[in-house]
Amino acid sequence: MTATLSDQTGRLLLLLALVATLAAYLNGLQHPFVFDDPYQIVTNDAVHSWRFIPQYFTSDVWPHTNSLVGGSYYRPIFQMWLLLNYKIGGLNPVWWHVTSLILHLLVTLSVFALAKMLVNDEVTAGITALLFGLHPVHVEAVTWISGVTEPLLAIFFVASFLCYLQSKRRRSLIWPVLSLVLYAFSLWSKETALMLPGIIFLYRWIQPSAAADSEPHTSLHRVKNGLRDALPYIGLTVVYLGIRYLALKGFMRPLTPLPITTLIYSWPSILVFYVRLLVWPFGLSVFYDTPYVKSPQVQNFIFPLLVLAALSLGFYFLAKRNRMIAFLSFWMLLPILPVLNFSVFTEGELAHDRYLYLPSIGFCMLLAMAVRKLKKGSSIFLRLPLSQVAAVLLLAGVFAGVTARQNKFWSSDFSLSARGVEIAPGNTMAANNLATEMAVRGDYDHAIPLFRQVIERRPNYWLPNFNLGYVYYRLGDLREAEHYLRNAIKISPADGAQHRFLGFTLLEMGRKAEAEESLRRAIALQPNAPEQHYALGTLLEERRDFSGALKEFQMESQVNPKHAEAKQKIAEMEKSIRGQS
Repeated sequence: MTATLSDQTGRLLLLLALVATLAAYLNGLQHPFVFDDPYQIVTNDAVHSWRFIPQYFTSDVWPHTNSLVGGSYYRPIFQMWLLLNYKIGGLNPVWWHVTSLILHLLVTLSVFALAKMLVNDEVTAGITALLFGLHPVHVEAVTWISGVTEPLLAIFFVASFLCYLQSKRRRSLIWPVLSLVLYAFSLWSKETALMLPGIIFLYRWIQPSAAADSEPHTSLHRVKNGLRDALPYIGLTVVYLGIRYLALKGFMRPLTPLPITTLIYSWPSILVFYVRLLVWPFGLSVFYDTPYVKSPQVQNFIFPLLVLAALSLGFYFLAKRNRMIAFLSFWMLLPILPVLNFSVFTEGELAHDRYLYLPSIGFCMLLAMAVRKLKKGSSIFLRLPLSQVAAVLLLAGVFAGVTARQNKFWSSDFSLSARGVEIAPGNTMAANNLATEMAVRGDYDHAIPLFRQVIERRPNYWLPNFNLGYVYYRLGDLREAEHYLRNAIKISPADGAQHRFLGFTLLEMGRKAEAEESLRRAIALQPNAPEQHYALGTLLEERRDFSGALKEFQMESQVNPKHAEAKQKIAEMEKSIRGQS
């Protein structure tokens, strides 16, 4: 009878988790495409047509931005998700937000199932689902449309692990096979899934449910069992890495090459920062001031290292009394390990909220287990001690309020970057993005000085140089435009947009030979960008190279079918070619 009442309370908590999570995210459903969304979705032809599906399995996520630069992100399932959403909902952002939220709710449901299976208590599982669904650190992964990689990863990752657990209870071939299939889907969603074999090994080694396990519990037996269970997943991992290597023509392309010492010195402060985000999820932003630690000092290395040591010692003693704590501690840690390779990120972007989506499952389960330990007083409400009910309502209320508030910052690129500058005044990407939004709004009096400040603070940052050059081009200050565009190209010569606008600038300055060189370079880097073929066509027309001009005007018309001038020029070139013959 008691178990039945507990189950009912747990299911009521699950219902509350789903309803409360839905309510907390409702104010974000009307938000437009922001941040990377326009490049990842709106202007990305690769997710607009079924014919690109084979390309998803043979190239990087970003091949449309630069045809000559490799990548580090192999995510075919993510691209399939984008394609399906586009085919069903078009470019209506409400649809995209709804599907992301539905996916988050499904992950919340799967977290309930996972907690129930691990701790065999539906109340703990219900509390875990409630805390997970509402945790503010998930806003970036749910409200930001392109952040859906995290829920996609999690739904397959957790489902795979659930099938693995089921295979230990029911000796049927379907469960291990289904677990491996779901693991493959999680790998194709995001690279962090590589940690699942480690999770499975640790589960068998630690044996958090050992009391109900009839198998031997010696250390050697646990290691053997763990390796045996993880072996099929390791084999699949090897196959995946081989396919990924062939698709990306390498394992990864460092965006910011860093010495190994800088990586190691930076780890303690970043790990402590992630702990802070889980425990105290306030002051969240898509941008943070998380500098590299190149020279270890007390504040940036020794103190964070001592904090980690204290946390490790605390978890060690707790884990000696409860093996589940040990397992969940590793669940929090393992998915963080891949993102500690900071060299694959743009300079200065070491930490983001979304990387905690999967680790937070372990944290929320531990927090739920802690709440269940509160038993002071004799008052009962909903079949639970009043102290537990109060703790759950307090945590859920705070999480829901912070989540709803955090959603608002994703309402536009301006509010997102302004929030970034507020939380991380030293973050140059946040400042550059804010200056860009000011320029978009025509506030050049504030945008130009802010661009100059960013360039002064970080001279080797190509993006503010390009953006400032573009602003000067739009304002007609061609000399300043050329100066900053050339600076940008010197720093990062592989971006086609810089060469394109330098070509436009030189064309207006009457330096036609240089303009042609820049335009041809831009076309080589990004053949499908607008206006560049038309500009090159006009240069070739002036040289009476009508055949070459015709080809460029035809290319422009393909890139932009609504370009009326290009269509008119095609007719003129065809007439001129007939006249020559």
